[in-house]
Amino acid sequence: MPASPDSSHMPATLAMLLEARTPIDLDISNDGKRVAFTVMENIPGEQKHRLRIWVTDTTTREARPFLSGKRDEICPRWSPDGKYLAFITQPGGEKEKPQLHLIAAEGGTSRLVCKMPNGVSELAWAPDGSRITFLALEGEQPKSDPKIITPARHNRLWAIYPDQALPEPLTPTDLTVREYT
Repeated sequence: MPASPDSSHMPATLAMLLEARTPIDLDISNDGKRVAFTVMENIPGEQKHRLRIWVTDTTTREARPFLSGKRDEICPRWSPDGKYLAFITQPGGEKEKPQLHLIAAEGGTSRLVCKMPNGVSELAWAPDGSRITFLALEGEQPKSDPKIITPARHNRLWAIYPDQALPEPLTPTDLTVREYT
């Protein structure tokens, strides 16, 4: 049914859609008191959208940006005890790769957990909170040689203890992992 001239609805404009915040990828703490989620939003003064982690208290329902960095933040994951939030930062430059970071649940300064040459993706905590698992691509980026049809690179599953800087591979070098639980 077409809207009447006296309707209280306002049509959406392109500018309104570009300014809208879009929540994606949420994680609820085990105690159910907090939710961390990624918000795609337009940052005033910048030309592109940014992905930022927000946190909300489920009792007050007040949401706020959790981090204030200049890099995109994705994949927030609460530790099983609720004391930490693991997440991935997406760098601004092409030479930098997304890396695993950890921050206290109350906020503060985040720290780089480990640096993987090809970056990380798909974080998950072990149920006991002892380790964080993630996927990381193996090998070097292939050169722009037109003869290469499929590079021999595999996405491997890795694990790291949050207080150590050396991750360990959990899958063999010739196996690609796309998803895991």
